[in-house]
Amino acid sequence: MKEKRRYFRKGVSIEVVVRFPGGSPITLQTGDISEGGVFLLARGHQMPKVGTDFEMSLPELIGGDRPLTVSARVVRKTEEGIGVEFLLPIYLSDNW
Repeated sequence: MKEKRRYFRKGVSIEVVVRFPGGSPITLQTGDISEGGVFLLARGHQMPKVGTDFEMSLPELIGGDRPLTVSARVVRKTEEGIGVEFLLPIYLSDNW
């Protein structure tokens, strides 16, 4: 079966800070990332339902010389974590 992904995914574990609606900021690990989204590992944290919009902060290594805050939406939920789509694609440089 051919995948219909628009963006190349890179398997990488980095820390990101997320703020789900009504909650305090929490730090989660990524399972993979692309210019269109990211998979966040739950690891004991309660994850929001599919369709939830929230903000997340990506570290300097992704956002350039400072952290990058992006708006995102949960598009998939599994036992391992959540698949997240960035509401606007980000640019990932070749040197990360």
